[in-house]
Amino acid sequence: MIVHTTVSFLLAIVLLLASCGGQAINPPASAPLEPNDERVSIVFAAPDWELQWGRVSQLVETFETHNPDIHIILKPFSEVLGLPPGEFDVPEDYWLRLASEADAFQIIFQDGIARHAVFDGLVRDLRPLMETDSSFHADDFYPGSLELSAWDGGIWALPTALDYGLIAYNAEAFKTTGVASPKAGWTWNDFVNSVQALSVTTGDQVTRWGFVTDRRLLTELIELSAGPLLDDTHTPPMPRFNEPKVLETVQWWVNLGLANRLWAPDPLMKADLDRIALVEQGHAAMASVRAADLLYSKKHKRRMIGVVDYPITGSESRTTPLYVEQVAMSRGTVHPEVVWRWLDFLSRQPPGQATLPIPARRSVAQAMGFWDGLDEELRMVLRFAIEHAASASLGTWGGDVYGAFNDELGVALNGDKSVEEAMTTAQGQAVVALKAEADQRAVATPAPVAVATTGSETVHGTTTITFVVVGEAVDLKAFRDVVKQFHATHPAVAVEVKNLPFPSDGIANLAGQADCFQVIPQLDNPKTLAAILSLEPFLEAETSFGIDDFFPVLLDQYRWGGRLWGLPAEAQPYVIEYNQDLFQAAGLEPPGQNWTLNDFVTVAQALTQDKAGGKQYGFVGINETLDLAMFVERLGGRIFDDTQNPPAAAFDDQATVKAVRWYADLYLRYGIQPGLMADEEREALTDDGRAAMWTGSLGRHKAALRVGILPFPIGSQAASVSIVDSTGYFISAQAIAPEACWEWIKFMTTEVGAMQGLPARRSVATSEAYRQQVGDERADAYLAAVENGQRLSVFQRVVGHNWLGAYLSWLDEAYQQIVEGDVLPEETLATAQKKADDYRACIISNDAFSDAQGCQACLGQVNQAYPEPSPKNR
Repeated sequence: MIVHTTVSFLLAIVLLLASCGGQAINPPASAPLEPNDERVSIVFAAPDWELQWGRVSQLVETFETHNPDIHIILKPFSEVLGLPPGEFDVPEDYWLRLASEADAFQIIFQDGIARHAVFDGLVRDLRPLMETDSSFHADDFYPGSLELSAWDGGIWALPTALDYGLIAYNAEAFKTTGVASPKAGWTWNDFVNSVQALSVTTGDQVTRWGFVTDRRLLTELIELSAGPLLDDTHTPPMPRFNEPKVLETVQWWVNLGLANRLWAPDPLMKADLDRIALVEQGHAAMASVRAADLLYSKKHKRRMIGVVDYPITGSESRTTPLYVEQVAMSRGTVHPEVVWRWLDFLSRQPPGQATLPIPARRSVAQAMGFWDGLDEELRMVLRFAIEHAASASLGTWGGDVYGAFNDELGVALNGDKSVEEAMTTAQGQAVVALKAEADQRAVATPAPVAVATTGSETVHGTTTITFVVVGEAVDLKAFRDVVKQFHATHPAVAVEVKNLPFPSDGIANLAGQADCFQVIPQLDNPKTLAAILSLEPFLEAETSFGIDDFFPVLLDQYRWGGRLWGLPAEAQPYVIEYNQDLFQAAGLEPPGQNWTLNDFVTVAQALTQDKAGGKQYGFVGINETLDLAMFVERLGGRIFDDTQNPPAAAFDDQATVKAVRWYADLYLRYGIQPGLMADEEREALTDDGRAAMWTGSLGRHKAALRVGILPFPIGSQAASVSIVDSTGYFISAQAIAPEACWEWIKFMTTEVGAMQGLPARRSVATSEAYRQQVGDERADAYLAAVENGQRLSVFQRVVGHNWLGAYLSWLDEAYQQIVEGDVLPEETLATAQKKADDYRACIISNDAFSDAQGCQACLGQVNQAYPEPSPKNR
């Protein structure tokens, strides 16, 4: 099911703002299977967030093109682990579930695969497959990456991407203090001298720390200096926590640390700043960072930020922390050679946006020009890091063992115990944990792990179509269940369901990857109409099809030029959820379906209270940008001025100014909603029972809450926006079997199993099956929204017109200035209007509507031209 949460939907908008377009890969569509062709199917499990980027799906397309005898079925971790789509947790049987549900899977723990996954016989040794593959060369991998998961004579995982720990430093601080900037090959004595010279204390306050890190990394640095913290030549392994070398290393850091006030772990520093920002702003002279921090943000190029490797004690030192992404093979797969081809392929691909940034293979780095894209300083630092890198292994032995050391290390750093006392305690705890695990394994009868085989697919006159559902946190299992129902009545049609993110270049891109698909419409793009089929011929051939059953406001989104191009699937209404217990405690009855915005303020005021555990708010918006835009439009304001082509901003329209002021007053005047805070903090307020009402989150709240649902309050007579977005079904002009797609999308419009929003067909939306699925109150609120909402929100307008997303960012910026800076709404919105006007003129002048680089250039030009306004009294 498509989950259009406010957070996930805003994420899509943020991605659009960040890229202003961008080029998406459009892999060639796989050729249809001929009758009697055969291919082997294997299952690959990957994190939901990885699948949402779409990169894995694109890799599958490429792989299957070159390996037509193999079919990869993708499973998100949430499905494998039995969690709601998009959620993640690590249950006790985490590795067993992965090895039982998938032939291969991605390993997200960056210190490598867990030892007990190997000890319990859940993963297959890859060494024999490597040795029989003449194209596999171990020396193609950067040092330490392949060896990271090699023990007991086997290699248990294959690295695909890497990252390295580095030190960022404030070059200006070194210069003004007269301390030589650190260079590759510097020693730990050099490090100490720098920390001592650069730490600044004013009275009892440290104003600049010499070095900032976190305790987890400190544990890694201790292990890289003192050697493995577990001796695995014993059974069970013996901790080395209280051996002289370990005690000496821990004592060295404690002496350097809090006692001398020269360095600090993160909790003692500004939690709201990342470590590069701490260095950049002068709060720290040096800080531990990842290569990824520098490669992705490019912050090392700003404000004299330098980067250097960790100190060494000799040419053979391995003191640079190494992090890895890996893939592994289930021991239960019945197709090991096939799975190996897939894993080997993955190891030969460039890293993606959501992965670690450095290829694990030298050949991949060379092919993608990785080293050529780095500045000289970072290139030299990374090359040195690679030759002096190793991965700390303590974390691979399990949380109890790692936690024992890490927790007692913190105690020693705080000065609550001596180093010897703390490490002796940690030693005892780890010995007990390791013995308990060994005893449990000794008496257990290992059950052979087996992956539920999908076997070989042989096609005998069956038509196979590919259906792509676009969105975040998609429940593919729900779609596959609908596929089974469809196949029962249409045995000649096989449907393969895939999930992809919305491509930056829109529906035309999707039409090249699927026969039919579900997506937000964008019919005003000429490329879209050329890429999809009109549904008019299907409707003419099937006069009994009940097109009048669809809600008109939704059906209209799929008409263009007098023709119907898609079938509405579902809509996501904007609703208000409320805490039933807080209403009851206040003696308030929930408002009716026709409540107004005035009623909303009155109710929120009655439910706003100061309590001992913290303030209880009458209303908490789950996402500021979405809520601001929805309320502004509900109040009769406009984000876009559609009287101009292309659309201009309408921030200086008096109705918009009045609406923004009204929304800001919920905090500034009435105090019924909190000020600016992170989305996670807002969600915590609802979970903790300190929010009486909040914007709809599709049930993503604590199960203990008794939640009610209300429609969006009625606002201006001219404002009827109460639907965030809608999605619909389209048939690609390249579809191999358009009639089969038509049968499938018709079927989908009647099935509630894969829907969580409001079904687009009235008969389905009012059905008992749907009401049972979502509850009577939500069903009523959703119906009220579609009956009262005659147009969709500004957010749907942005999708497919990425350049317009900048307007939303400036509206959000203006609101923040009003709330935080005490700036007049008229002033900051006028500035936002000027930015939008200049930006629009730049876009038009450079024809940058679909040009990512041109769009970014216009954004940069505008943002540099307008400084923030000075605060004024309201």
